[in-house]
Amino acid sequence: MTAIMGNATAWLLYNLEQLQIRANQDYDPQNQSPLFNKLPAELRNSIFALAVTEEEDLSRPYDRETYYWRPGFRGPRRFNVTLLRTCKRIWLETRPLPLILLENLPWAFFLTDQNRRPKECQNKGPRQSLRAEQLLTSQWQALKTIQIFIQGITKSNIEGFFQEPLLRPSTIILTVRYTDWLWWETEDPLELDGRQMRWTRLPNSVTKVIMEFEMIQSREQELKNLFAKLCRHEERYRWYRQDRKHLKIMHREDAWAYGKEWKWDGPTKFEGKTFAHHPPGDTMTYIVRSITWSRDKDANP
Repeated sequence: MTAIMGNATAWLLYNLEQLQIRANQDYDPQNQSPLFNKLPAELRNSIFALAVTEEEDLSRPYDRETYYWRPGFRGPRRFNVTLLRTCKRIWLETRPLPLILLENLPWAFFLTDQNRRPKECQNKGPRQSLRAEQLLTSQWQALKTIQIFIQGITKSNIEGFFQEPLLRPSTIILTVRYTDWLWWETEDPLELDGRQMRWTRLPNSVTKVIMEFEMIQSREQELKNLFAKLCRHEERYRWYRQDRKHLKIMHREDAWAYGKEWKWDGPTKFEGKTFAHHPPGDTMTYIVRSITWSRDKDANP
């Protein structure tokens, strides 16, 4: 299977190269168009990047009461490449954009049970969706920042995910959604398993881990207390790489104040189920707070 995929990738790259050669030899410069004869290339590239950037496909919306519906994930993620099909000159100018965008936008993965991830995500591995399966080697290597929606932080979960040899990010965003917390249905205390964190070995390429913790607004104080505990016992909550170098919490003197915060209004029911500790009605407010681990010089000693 690996050999077949390798041959297919080589074939695709060869054809793309031949297509670019032919397009360079035979295209209309369209000098009569203000787009090309008045706007400088830098400005055109900025416009093209906005048109090609990753977005939600709202023509195929997710159900609001699924566990994975949220801002940015109300439908399948996609790159809108319609612009590349308009003419040869635009194709030549915009062809590198998807690769550049991959370097700057976090690509999302779901390391969760089946009903906690979109249907197009068939498994827990990096190649969980068709669009991930179609990534070329250069595109995998361009993924410098990735986001993982994670249900259960365990050594086997995380190390198993990074068995993909082409996936070597420098920044990992681990997002723990409200319904990913253990026993969220019964309002159990918020806990983070420091032992599993210390046992886990991340790729050596990782220099930063950002954890996003989501909770309903009525339990915000519990989230704040968890932050204080992480900072107070920082040595128990460290991330380690395969080379045994570790990442420390940044700004642990007040990580709550330094971390990013955002709120959004989401469902009170999931898959039709109601919960006694949720407010009445269809909507409640969620709060998301982030905390960062880093090997950068800005990390506290």
